[in-house]
Amino acid sequence: MKSSTKVLGIVGSYRRNGYIDGAVDAVLAASESRGAETRKIYLADFDIGFCTNCRECMQEPGASHVDCIVHHDGMKDVLSEVAASDAVVAGAPVNAGNANALTQRFVERCAGFYYWPWGTRGGPELRVKEPSRRAVLISSSTAPGLMNSPVFGMNAVHTLKFFARSIGARVVDVIKIGLITDKEVLLSPRIRRRTIRAADKLFS
Repeated sequence: MKSSTKVLGIVGSYRRNGYIDGAVDAVLAASESRGAETRKIYLADFDIGFCTNCRECMQEPGASHVDCIVHHDGMKDVLSEVAASDAVVAGAPVNAGNANALTQRFVERCAGFYYWPWGTRGGPELRVKEPSRRAVLISSSTAPGLMNSPVFGMNAVHTLKFFARSIGARVVDVIKIGLITDKEVLLSPRIRRRTIRAADKLFS
């Protein structure tokens, strides 16, 4: 990727200035130091309705994605930001063993990136097969970072990977922040080093 890259930060956490927010900021700052243009959005700032599973957005072939015909809400604005980006840095905390509800609702609304007409045998197919952008994913939990995995019953990173795959992004790094027990946010030196390496991978 070139230094003129546009990097979009997506904060799925409810908490501003929390661990997810801080880690996304750190990757964006490291990206800026490499000449990238960055922008950050909070999913909580957008009105994003629940997917109704009508699958109308999945019926017609073509295009990179099809907008929802049920909801005319903030999701279209978020996807416009994604479309204008060369890379994304997306973060979400673990809530009840998965990504928090705000992030899951957003990811469900990415259904329009798939083609799956009624009567088709098998599952949905991505409209765009080859990744056109890169992604760094960030997740936090009260458990040790190593346990933020489906092996231990936590699916937040899996949900974020599904999102990245949906928008045609290749995941180049995953940052897991564990043992979140204090209200005060202080990214450890190790995590800060990880954010710098993650930015390096966006541009390598």
